[in-house]
Amino acid sequence: MNLRSVSPLAKALIKPLLIAGLAVSVAACEGADIPGLGGGDESAAVEISPERKERFEGILQETEGTDPSNPEDVKAVGRRAEALAELGRTDEALELAEQAIATKGDAGSAWFAKGRALYLTEQFSESAEAFAKATEFQPKRANAWKRYGQALIKAEQAEKAVEAFAKAVEIDPQDGVSWRRQGEALAKIEKYEEAVKSYEKALALDPDDVRTLQRHGESLLRLKKYEQADLSLVKALSIEPENARLLLRQGEALIGLKQYDEALLVLEKGIEIDGQDDNLWGRKGDALRRQKKFDEARAAYEKGLEIDPERESFKKRLAQLEEEQKEGGKADGEASE
Repeated sequence: MNLRSVSPLAKALIKPLLIAGLAVSVAACEGADIPGLGGGDESAAVEISPERKERFEGILQETEGTDPSNPEDVKAVGRRAEALAELGRTDEALELAEQAIATKGDAGSAWFAKGRALYLTEQFSESAEAFAKATEFQPKRANAWKRYGQALIKAEQAEKAVEAFAKAVEIDPQDGVSWRRQGEALAKIEKYEEAVKSYEKALALDPDDVRTLQRHGESLLRLKKYEQADLSLVKALSIEPENARLLLRQGEALIGLKQYDEALLVLEKGIEIDGQDDNLWGRKGDALRRQKKFDEARAAYEKGLEIDPERESFKKRLAQLEEEQKEGGKADGEASE
């Protein structure tokens, strides 16, 4: 079946059946460059689930009465400090972890708890330093390497983060989150081919993880592998159909495939969900511009500028659009940033 001849709604139903293994052998399609992919990192703040809350409250009960000045209690104190951090009691966690470290400087659990408390209070460089100590004293603890990598990403040290996640997956190759995080770190240093491989390791463990599917699709967009990106994004949308960011990315993939009518349908749905996302308006303008619908494209770019008046790429696109219209619409410029 030729998916390009199928309506977007039917495609959304058909494609998930074809995605086994995400069809990584599909040849990349030629299309316009799609720069401006960011995605952004999740917030350091964590919403704790009832199950995790219960577990950490249980640790507090287990470690009640432990003495941070007693070397024999330091490991338990580290666990207690970590539980306090996860429960949002970060000041208490930091104080307790520091006391334990003062008692026993090589207490990996206390360094881990300190790193976690610092991370949750968005002190990322200091958090990375603490987790580095945790990995020094607990070199076989996969979670310490994973948390170290997360802190390094937030501290804008992506290359070191790649190394940290490599250690995490070496110790625990079944941890899909570490594989995904490694992919995110690789994407930050523009190693998109390697990032795709990391995401595919993660997807082999959890094929329905929406964030991994999104990141996989974004890296494929960077590589101009638009059809493969579309497959990944369609699967993500089959799980979260109201995710405006996924719709934006699918719109970009469809623009790359020169399927402008389908792209507009997808982007319009995204705008219905989040009409204040200037990126969606910009991509709508890109699709319309390629169809030589200059007045409609202008209106879309102007709406994007209304939302973000400082968006220089939209100003540039408007100027280019005017030139193209004067020349009879023969140009087919690149997509907006």
